[in-house]
Amino acid sequence: MIDREIERLYELKRYYEIVDTLAERILKDYKMDIPIKDVVPLIECFGGSVKTSYTEHRDIVKTGPDTFDIYISDWRFPKSRKFFIAARLGDILLNTNYLHDREAFLKSKTIEYLPDNTCNFQRVDLANEFAYGLLMPRDIFTDVVNKYTDDNNFVDTRKVADYFDVTVSDASGRGKRLGLFKGYF
Repeated sequence: MIDREIERLYELKRYYEIVDTLAERILKDYKMDIPIKDVVPLIECFGGSVKTSYTEHRDIVKTGPDTFDIYISDWRFPKSRKFFIAARLGDILLNTNYLHDREAFLKSKTIEYLPDNTCNFQRVDLANEFAYGLLMPRDIFTDVVNKYTDDNNFVDTRKVADYFDVTVSDASGRGKRLGLFKGYF
């Protein structure tokens, strides 16, 4: 029983590494500078647009064969908005046919999730992991963490977050996922 659980955890780690690689490839292919100040131009490269909504009952809506809208509430803070938008792009790339079967994606009239990604937690986790990798690439993140680590191994998470223009919570999540942050903040 425990062996199967350990195997599952290693499999999850491989997924996260693949998602990181995808994010790094997108950053390179679209010549994105780090830190990303505005993620909307990248969304537009994929056929998307970002719309303000007063509710988030529909995060992503397919508007045409090759287009989609990402809806975000106006009440979100700018740093939180950026992460949310990046995660929705991850949702489209990782959890729909966008990358797996482009023709099926183009033919569909709505956002259809892959059958093996029916678990909402799994979908959200992969999408968030993509946003971490896109906004805080592993190697640059590690360098920034090292820059803001004192002699007692305490990381100034606020400075790390400010560098990437993300929330402290997002920077902390990335650091924990990469094994760079230990304990609680």
